[in-house]
Amino acid sequence: MSPKRILFTRPEHDKVTFYLSCWAHELLVQAKNKGHHIIDVGAEKAIKSVLEEYLIKSNPRLVLLNGHGNREAVGGHKDELLIIKAQNDHLLAGKIIYALSCHSAAELGPSAVASGATAFIGYNAPFCFLTDKNRECTPDNDPLANIFKEASNQIGLSLIKGKTVQSAYQTSQNKFQQLIRKHGSSDSTPEAKEIRFWLFWDMKSQVAHGEQGATL
Repeated sequence: MSPKRILFTRPEHDKVTFYLSCWAHELLVQAKNKGHHIIDVGAEKAIKSVLEEYLIKSNPRLVLLNGHGNREAVGGHKDELLIIKAQNDHLLAGKIIYALSCHSAAELGPSAVASGATAFIGYNAPFCFLTDKNRECTPDNDPLANIFKEASNQIGLSLIKGKTVQSAYQTSQNKFQQLIRKHGSSDSTPEAKEIRFWLFWDMKSQVAHGEQGATL
């Protein structure tokens, strides 16, 4: 597989976005190891004007969006809306998108595909995860959050490896199911019931729009 351009948005202005940014760093490292060209739109750079410029001038094949969102948009630094349904989602034309952002696959996803995006994977409801309050300064060492990272990151890891959209989606779904079973055993942690609930919630909320056979 020849090197491709991969763009990440990684705002870090609150607890949730800080966690998602740390999760995305694992994918960023994997992409670098594969020899891909990385465009890291991180922290204060994750604003609409900067993202639009990169989408136009660099034309990445894979776009990994991380941040708060709603049914019609994905946000960036301090929740500035980056990609908005029927406003600038045409800039995603020819690209595969994974949006780790609440609700954004509900309307933005189908709109982006209708505007030319190759595929859009995301969540049509809130994406929820648990955290250990004693580890919130070091998300990579948070055992609760890492359960949800493991399932979510299967999308990006699979796409970076050249797997199809459908394969990436199914790999993530399978990981959700595996983790639900793991935390359903009799020797599970005290948080097991809540972990299972939110893993199931995220699994059912995850959808893939567009060309299922598309690859990086």
